[in-house]
Amino acid sequence: MMLSWRCDNAVHASCCLRVTLCLAVLLFFVIILTTLQNCFVIDAGTLSVSATVNKKRVLHVIDDRYASVGIDASLVQEKFKNFDTSSVKLLTLSQSLGPCYVRVGGTAEDLLVFDDKLLDKDSPFRKPQHVFVMTVADWDKINKFVSDVGWHLVFGLNLLLRNGSSWDPSNAEALMKYSDQKGYQMHLELGNEPNSFKHVFQKTVDPSQSAKDFHVLRNLMQTFSTFKSSLLIGPDVTRPIKTSDEDELTTSSKDYLRRFLKTGSPYVDVVTFHHYYVRSQTATASDFRNPAILDSLQGQITLAQSIINSTSPGGKRLWLGEAGSSSGGGAPLLSNRYIAGFMWLDRLGLSAVSGVDVVIRQSFYKGNYAMIDCLDYTPFPDYWLTLLYKRLVGTRVLEVTRSSLDNHLRVYGHCTRTGDRSKYHAGAVTLYILNLWAVDVEVKLPQFSETDLHLYLLTPDGPSGLHSRNVRLNGQVLEMLSDSELPRLEPQTWPAGNPVHMEALTFGFVVIPDANVTVCM
Repeated sequence: MMLSWRCDNAVHASCCLRVTLCLAVLLFFVIILTTLQNCFVIDAGTLSVSATVNKKRVLHVIDDRYASVGIDASLVQEKFKNFDTSSVKLLTLSQSLGPCYVRVGGTAEDLLVFDDKLLDKDSPFRKPQHVFVMTVADWDKINKFVSDVGWHLVFGLNLLLRNGSSWDPSNAEALMKYSDQKGYQMHLELGNEPNSFKHVFQKTVDPSQSAKDFHVLRNLMQTFSTFKSSLLIGPDVTRPIKTSDEDELTTSSKDYLRRFLKTGSPYVDVVTFHHYYVRSQTATASDFRNPAILDSLQGQITLAQSIINSTSPGGKRLWLGEAGSSSGGGAPLLSNRYIAGFMWLDRLGLSAVSGVDVVIRQSFYKGNYAMIDCLDYTPFPDYWLTLLYKRLVGTRVLEVTRSSLDNHLRVYGHCTRTGDRSKYHAGAVTLYILNLWAVDVEVKLPQFSETDLHLYLLTPDGPSGLHSRNVRLNGQVLEMLSDSELPRLEPQTWPAGNPVHMEALTFGFVVIPDANVTVCM
């Protein structure tokens, strides 16, 4: 199309120039809209996107216990208030999330001492933080519970037990000696978010000194046959990007991590940082499904990996050692509702694609971000989401591309989990899809157009919508059948060739049983 006109004098020249610019802008938007139509087919409010799996490449292999959980050490301080480790319901829910790590840690770990003989009556800590005792009975209860449900324990030791500038290992030695005698196995951390100690405890531990403390702990572990092969994990700093809401008393996480690893890298098996997307005090519903907020995790993982690569010859495994939707205990009526699933599921997908080995969810129990109710253990939506993830998603991470680069539609892929709890065989592929659009999306899978699909689509239950306390799987409300029995998580069989219909603001899993992908065999 050719556009032409004539300006006969200077009076009209300016007007003609404006008309020219307007038409150029209009033509630009016509081109953009034409391009977008190649990505989206708009039909009665429904978008259409194609997703393609790279069948020849495994991006990363995650730990078999990738989706793990945390329990705050303050539960020990509260003498396991309402946490009945003999409850059939609690045991059923916990066992079903295996294989799994459980991290017992958090702020309270740097207040905890083992055995009442080591309690200092002249505690240096200010109110409301006080040193508290973990008795032999407490420790036995933790280990029995972990053993009963088949989890693997990660325990955080108190870094603030010090002799002058150095860490005092005597309390850890007493704990390890007793555990060795009892046959208790565990992996160890030392200190929780040490870069924030000045803010939390009015104390500091220099990162280079912390590295020396880890060296002491590593040597101590080698003296016990039970712990020679245990993982030493750390330094558990806050997310490695300084943000505007970070307190001036908090040492930059990325600087602390770099300085720690510069000398401490040989002593740790796993490098950890903690991550929350937003603060609970200011979190809004829109934050939980904001693509920009979800994408912010990528830069933080990349930065942590660059620090590891520059300080650790041969590299180190990277874990999100504590990860939740919003810091400070979780946002009320958000972090334990259906809407929280967007952050949780996307975190699992993005972290796996980015090379993270384990994500420890804060928390399994207690707080507004808990997976189960702290009074009656009724599961929140994220419990069911995690259970499905455990049943369907394998350890091999696949590359998935989409016809649209818009990040409101997010698709991740893995080889499907096989084994005792799976109905699927080698070669199958599992995709998990998040639709952040306020309209429905048709997801086409052209590579698998000749095979039926199995859909596990999760939608909110009831009029509360995204704020729902309950969740539906393929239209059926998920709830325990009895204290000892979970519902059957049955798929909806989807005919070959039909695009997957994702309702607005929902998420779910798609299994291709007969994908026959070679790298999944």
